[in-house]
Amino acid sequence: MALFGRKKPVPEPAPEPPVEEPLPQRTVEVHLEAVLAGVSPLRPFGMQINDVSGLTLCEDIVSDLDLPMVSTATVDGYGVRAANIVGASGRHPIDLRILGVVDKPDELPALAVPPGGCALVSAGAPLPKGVDAVVPLADATRSGRSATFTYEAQVHQNVSLRGADLADGTPLLASGAVLDERSIAVLAEVGLDKVLVRPRPRLVVFSVGPDLLAPGLPVTAVNQRYASATPLVAAAARADGATVYPLDIVGRDAAALRQTLGDQAIRADAMVVLTQDETDAHVVADVLEGLGSVDLAHVLLGSGGAMPIGRLGDERLPVLALPADPVTAFAGYHLFVRPLLARLGARTGAAAPRGSARLAEPLPDAAGVAFVPGIVEDGQARPVTAGRALGHHLHRANALLVVPPGAARGPGASVEFVPLAAPTASE
Repeated sequence: MALFGRKKPVPEPAPEPPVEEPLPQRTVEVHLEAVLAGVSPLRPFGMQINDVSGLTLCEDIVSDLDLPMVSTATVDGYGVRAANIVGASGRHPIDLRILGVVDKPDELPALAVPPGGCALVSAGAPLPKGVDAVVPLADATRSGRSATFTYEAQVHQNVSLRGADLADGTPLLASGAVLDERSIAVLAEVGLDKVLVRPRPRLVVFSVGPDLLAPGLPVTAVNQRYASATPLVAAAARADGATVYPLDIVGRDAAALRQTLGDQAIRADAMVVLTQDETDAHVVADVLEGLGSVDLAHVLLGSGGAMPIGRLGDERLPVLALPADPVTAFAGYHLFVRPLLARLGARTGAAAPRGSARLAEPLPDAAGVAFVPGIVEDGQARPVTAGRALGHHLHRANALLVVPPGAARGPGASVEFVPLAAPTASE
């Protein structure tokens, strides 16, 4: 029968589950290039001089006035044309007619002194037109409306010349200068109340993770830890001149993270998201991809975890994720965030100075470049702790020991270090 002649259907093989491609690995140098890619300096605008301390000037400043603004007498005397009393002496006195008195320091005199005339002028008063020297009262003899001179006068004698302290057209400040209290005084001195400057970069900082706890809240589970990286990064960015907006912790919640990023974009020039672990880094990456674009890679820093870089919305706002442990966040700030702030502010971020020492104790292995809080004394370096480094250990350190992947980590090995401020508490 035909029924029994049919072939049994062969079941189709089940589709293979998709294989996720491993994330690329990159060095800190390559990651920094990705962080800065496409980032331009902030647009300058005019600001009142009382608000520009620490900002970068974006125009050349040239004096458009003379200081002093007028030539004035430095003594009470007779304002003369020096050429009119050339040759004056006891044997050959020269008489000049007194044409008027100039004694008001706040008014320009209407009087003009022609050849053969002079004027009585008070110290500090503007000189009348035609006067180029002042003879002290004691060096001439007055008789009614005339004065007798028995000495010659030098041009500009006893005169404070217009523009003697600062001349119109003098270059004062160059574009690119960072304004401080002295340069701001220069701006005010020449009458400028507003200048073109580049604003402070605005940085939003917050942490993401289910077990992170804001300082001040009670610990309710043994796996919770206080989030110290947010205030650390915020303080470092403020010290570098940024305007910083630290936020509350966001849990491992994509919707809450999406809402936070969208809400904060209006007041930020850049954002730093501190992630509790690899899972949170991937949540951040997924949300960033939906709001713009994301570049996700394992960075050879510390444990070599994922650090997404995002560009948010049409403005391509840079968003950078760092691990939330304080030591890696501190290193990541100096490696990536500080150069980003420098780029936004159109400044050249100076590399931190480094020294070298010999290890007195071994260092643990790490997947990437390790930044280990250490103590450097007399050319010897040792880690502050052999365990997981905390903010407490970072505070005690006077150096960050920099150990590239594959470098010798045993006693006697050479190690580079970045000097830190000396610890303020006893060990």
